[in-house]
Amino acid sequence: MASEFSFTVISDTHYFSKKNWVDGYKKELKPKNDQLFFSASEEIVNYTFDSLCKNDTPQTVLISGDLTYNAERTSAEEMKKALLSLKQNGKKVYVITSTHDYYTPHMPTFGINKFGEYVEVDSVKREELLDYYGEFGYNDALSVHEKSMSYVSQLSEGYRLLALNDDYGDPDCGYSDDCFEWVKKQVLKAHNNGQIVIAMTHHPLIPPSPVFTAVAKGDMLNKYELRAGQFSEMGIDFIFTGHTHMHNISSTEINGKKFYDISTAALTGFPPFYREIHIDGAKRKMDIKTIRVDNVPGIDTGNITLTDYTKNLFLGTVSEALYNAEHDYEKFKDFAVGISIPKDTSEKYKFVFKSAAKFLNRLTFGKVWRFVRRSSGVSKDEMRRLYNKKVVTFAIDIAANLYRGDGNTAKSSAEYKITYALLKKADKLAKPFSAKLKKIGLTSISETVLPLVCKEGMGDADAEICF
Repeated sequence: MASEFSFTVISDTHYFSKKNWVDGYKKELKPKNDQLFFSASEEIVNYTFDSLCKNDTPQTVLISGDLTYNAERTSAEEMKKALLSLKQNGKKVYVITSTHDYYTPHMPTFGINKFGEYVEVDSVKREELLDYYGEFGYNDALSVHEKSMSYVSQLSEGYRLLALNDDYGDPDCGYSDDCFEWVKKQVLKAHNNGQIVIAMTHHPLIPPSPVFTAVAKGDMLNKYELRAGQFSEMGIDFIFTGHTHMHNISSTEINGKKFYDISTAALTGFPPFYREIHIDGAKRKMDIKTIRVDNVPGIDTGNITLTDYTKNLFLGTVSEALYNAEHDYEKFKDFAVGISIPKDTSEKYKFVFKSAAKFLNRLTFGKVWRFVRRSSGVSKDEMRRLYNKKVVTFAIDIAANLYRGDGNTAKSSAEYKITYALLKKADKLAKPFSAKLKKIGLTSISETVLPLVCKEGMGDADAEICF
């Protein structure tokens, strides 16, 4: 019987060496508005790793891919040094890599010159990955699948890690038939030895939100529905993932049994979160706790937390993107790529995005309230403070919940009541298009958006799972 076991889960560190400012990094450089705060990735990663070593934290650390920003050799060298510091301080470190960790033609490796222009820099090739990261799990593994660089390790008595690289060695993400046969053998062997299998891969097996597969299905694990079912049938109850940068816990029921995808946010983005996991094997129970990285030395956040600072960087980008979607669509398409919406998808739905942006940029709560006054149940007195408030501010905050999880607008608030009433009207208006919505994976508009406003049930940050 497996005893209790604790470990830390980190994802998408996207470390970007300051050496990649090829004309010299300037400390006073303003950070670029982005979902990733890559110009401060060194400070965030080193502070987080130091905290793991100095504080009472689990001995085992799992990192689920995209260790570097985009395969810069200088970034890989410094990331390896940071990982070694964890090991030298007594941590057992297990990593997998993904497509941002080695050069691919569709994603060139770049640095930045003094004019802010992107310039090519030396990159790590896939065949070199084990030179940088092999000693963090792979080299001492019980079994390896050489082509994919997947491996199995004994984490503790009764707990076995299934660390799956899912990048195929090219832009596709999934498992070859040969790799999956190896997976089945390793899981069977683990269960025959009474082990609880802790699985880790990079790309999600369950969409982190209903809208994700509609706009970014290519960012899901290849054959994700099939693989989730196969893992569940094997007796794997949960898997730790990354890639989407979304802090999310999703589940699906397969033959009456729950299968969980526990996605962790990008450590160096918004939100700067990681997870601490405690498993009680006897009770078949997992406690999940989110750790927020704040107050990092060397980063001037203007007396606000790093979480709020990175939120402002990200939301500033979204605000600008809404403006660009209406007025400069080429710039909007560049932004959309950063949130996993390919340019061809943006072009395909150009009319939808432009129309939505134009509408949102002019919308106030007062205008919405007049439209849903009766069905919302919100009184004129309640509306006094809200009447001229721009809906776009509220909508952007809801969009941020895609990344930080746990929509937290109180159901008793006027904002929630108005949003609920509006979405229900939208459902009625969209009824003639229900077949098209289902085709792209959406049951209804309200069921897609409302969990981002107020999520009920299991949280995305802290949760308890029975398996």
